[in-house]
Amino acid sequence: IDNGRISRLLNDAAMNIKQGQPASSFASLEKVLEQDRSNAAAYYLRGCAHGRLGNIIMARDDFKSALSNDPSHLAARTNLANVLLQQGLIEETVTVLDSHPETLPADLAYKAAELSLELKNFSSALSKCDDGNLHYPQDGRFHVLRGRIYIEQKKYDAANKSLSVTVDSFPR
Repeated sequence: IDNGRISRLLNDAAMNIKQGQPASSFASLEKVLEQDRSNAAAYYLRGCAHGRLGNIIMARDDFKSALSNDPSHLAARTNLANVLLQQGLIEETVTVLDSHPETLPADLAYKAAELSLELKNFSSALSKCDDGNLHYPQDGRFHVLRGRIYIEQKKYDAANKSLSVTVDSFPR
């Protein structure tokens, strides 16, 4: 495997996608995958190209392939979650976000908690809020969401306590 050639092909493909010419990236990416079938970056970029062209199913499959070759690939995880949400596959989206939760930025961690609430999986949503409060202590959304979860459960005292923490912790 010629790593220099692979890098050039990946860069060419990324530039084509960024310049609004995603279809032009496929030839370069196929050459990479001919040499290295486990190249997560190639699958990720091909998924991006498919997504830009509106081929959501193909994009989803490529993002899944990227993650199967590199489970910590955050961009592939983020894009896969977005594609799954577009398809209305909420449970599958939560599963994708729950694998390697330590790598999620605050917005995705919050989305995972919010989707767990939408699925009425209260214990999972509360656990995600706890993790969010631990990893992102300045992000008051996790306290607010915790309050919403308690309201859904009709635990109004707990909701008031959680929401009070938010108000007290984040002055105007």
